Amino acid sequence: MKRRIIDSMHGASGVAKWALLAALAASLTFSATGSRAADCGVSVGSPLNFGIYDTINALPGSTVITVSCTRSTGQAEVVPITIALSSGPGSYAARQMNLISGPELMLYNLYTTLARTQVWGDGTAGTAVVTNTINLPGPPGNPPQTSTYTIFGLIGGNQNLPAGTYQTTAAITVTLTY
Repeated sequence: MKRRIIDSMHGASGVAKWALLAALAASLTFSATGSRAADCGVSVGSPLNFGIYDTINALPGSTVITVSCTRSTGQAEVVPITIALSSGPGSYAARQMNLISGPELMLYNLYTTLARTQVWGDGTAGTAVVTNTINLPGPPGNPPQTSTYTIFGLIGGNQNLPAGTYQTTAAITVTLTY
């Protein structure tokens, strides 16, 4: 088993008067199992920054993650991938962001589609994972093959919270099966 940790921590800065600024950053874990070799990496386009929350209305946001692989040995191959998101603080039913300067918690969630009807998780507790394949042409030395996935976030409305910066970290696990 090959395991590589890719850290992509980003913070949000600034406080909006009479409003809430919420951001989500991801700490990425990449793992690969099997006997064939590919060089892969995972990146987050930018932190999921929800912007200013008015405490009454729901606030959507999104970010993208990219999985990029190249063949390091062998012939062409189709590699199945599975992308899971941890619950981070809280649970899959109610993920939590913490106020940086206090004990308050803001609830939010992450989804697999723009409709925000399926919680993106690890496949347990009613959550879904995202699966796909990456086609790796052989022989080694061909350009990287990439797949991009959007993470859709939503802060629920009617959270009566003090103004400030709220943030959290959720792990993204990408598994390649050879």
